[in-house]
Amino acid sequence: MNTVEHGNEEIALHDIWCAIVNHKVLIVGIFAVAMIGVLITNSILRDVYRVQAFYSILDRGNGNLYYDSSLTAQDFAEIFGKSEYSDQNLLQKIFPDNHPFIDDIQIAAVKSVGGSKTNVITVTLDAYDREKLSTSLNEFSVFVNKHPVVKRSMQLREEVIKKRIAELETNLSEANKLSRNFKGMLQQGRVLTIGFNPVEIETKISDMRIIKLELEKELEFLSAIQPLEIHFYSDAVKPRRLLNIAVTAVFSLFLGIFLAVIFDHSRRKRAN
Repeated sequence: MNTVEHGNEEIALHDIWCAIVNHKVLIVGIFAVAMIGVLITNSILRDVYRVQAFYSILDRGNGNLYYDSSLTAQDFAEIFGKSEYSDQNLLQKIFPDNHPFIDDIQIAAVKSVGGSKTNVITVTLDAYDREKLSTSLNEFSVFVNKHPVVKRSMQLREEVIKKRIAELETNLSEANKLSRNFKGMLQQGRVLTIGFNPVEIETKISDMRIIKLELEKELEFLSAIQPLEIHFYSDAVKPRRLLNIAVTAVFSLFLGIFLAVIFDHSRRKRAN
């Protein structure tokens, strides 16, 4: 039984080999046409370069004030991640200068790391020109800040920052007045108030000035998203030319052999 099966297997393999030999011109022709086609396609396709940027969503300020925003990384992914970026009109709105160079854009929220939630989004941008990646990211940031939902949130944030700056200015004015009074008392040789620490008040004045400068800087460059890390890919990510050639070569060979077996089988049936 095994001999018969083995013999049948040998006959089947022999038939396939005969089909390949008899129709080798067909197989070589299909392979040649396929390879010429993939080489032409690879030469026509433009190189696509990629940048991946991680942005933090500023929902609670920079530590100098509390800002309770309803916008999270997941909200950003819902708002911007499901847009039809294949639409050229939308791409032109997002990238007014660089839209002809944009191939694709993907936006997603970063999942929790180590059990703790993150408020970070990733923006993966593909473009035909490597030099346009940086400016395209800037255009995307401008587009995000102009979105109606984000704009309302940023207006609230701006109000909170301005209010905090005004409070710091009032506190600084009172602290400076207290410091001047202390210096006057010292010059007059009057006894100091018990528990009064002049060094501590000068330190607090300095701290408040630093916080005020940081808030003023944040107000000047106010943005809903802040870049954490930007990674530029060194090589083009598309097209994958070697993979295209390999897949085409294997597929064309299998197709040629399959057609050769079909033709040879049909010839045998007609002969019988």
